Amino acid sequence: MTTSLEAFTLRPVDLTSPNWSTSTHKSRCTVFARDEPSARRIASNEFCIAVARTMGRPLPTSPWLDEDEVFCTIANIPGGISPDMEGIVVVPD
Repeated sequence: MTTSLEAFTLRPVDLTSPNWSTSTHKSRCTVFARDEPSARRIASNEFCIAVARTMGRPLPTSPWLDEDEVFCTIANIPGGISPDMEGIVVVPD
């Protein structure tokens, strides 16, 4: 059984969170994936950077994986989505 791809638009909710220090991109993007968890993982991998740990504070994690940090909706893409688009991340100009 083949699962069709969807386009997911991910939008930051609160950029003041320390978790945003782990991301090179801090605004909306569209990710082509099979489901929302996959879209979040793809964005997390695309924008991931290492950060130093601060003693006494929790280690920052990717905000893209957190539903409280990033709002996700299914985007409407005119003309449909080709199966070879899986994993593509589109960042607006």
